Amino acid sequence: MPVRHLLPAVLLSSLLLQACVTAPPPPDQDHTRTVPSDWADRQQRLADFNQWSLQGKIAVRQSDRNDTGVVRSWDQSGEEFSLTVSSSFMGMGSTRLEGTPDYLTITTPNGEQLFSEDPEGLIRQALGWELPIAALAYWVRGMPAPGDDHELYFDDQGRLGYVVQSGWEIYYENHQPLGDNGEGPVLPRRLTASNDDALVRLVVTGWEKAD
Repeated sequence: MPVRHLLPAVLLSSLLLQACVTAPPPPDQDHTRTVPSDWADRQQRLADFNQWSLQGKIAVRQSDRNDTGVVRSWDQSGEEFSLTVSSSFMGMGSTRLEGTPDYLTITTPNGEQLFSEDPEGLIRQALGWELPIAALAYWVRGMPAPGDDHELYFDDQGRLGYVVQSGWEIYYENHQPLGDNGEGPVLPRRLTASNDDALVRLVVTGWEKAD
């Protein structure tokens, strides 16, 4: 690339990266903890939607780094998942994560396989990311993960706007029903999860129901 074009490209990439990982605003007067009357039914519908696939983009910001990547595929079947992420920013190439909440195998771009019974610890060690992968499988559908206390905040249209759980705050944007006719569950297209140490932003470009 000619030098005169290189600096604008670098600046543009930097600006896009910063835009992807901006911290969400806190709940405001437009959000309420009053639970809508149909929330139990909606939550059950989301829980039943447990075999799915998505594609999108991910950004992770931590104290010493900002990373972005493409989620080429995230396939979920119950608690089992297979997630393929690629990023030229991180030099990751195509990296695959496969496992459950109790174990994880990471296959690196050069074919090396890493295994651990501590999925979050292995992600932190191998990728440098603070990524609550088990809870994220629920959060990405617009519902709290089971088993831990949580707070829910709903917007003025009764949609889930925030979840506070396990030290994380999850902010939702752009809910859309699945399917051409809107017959599927209403799913978020953007979420931002943040805690004291990290911020994770996921933009979903495509949802599919798995057979």
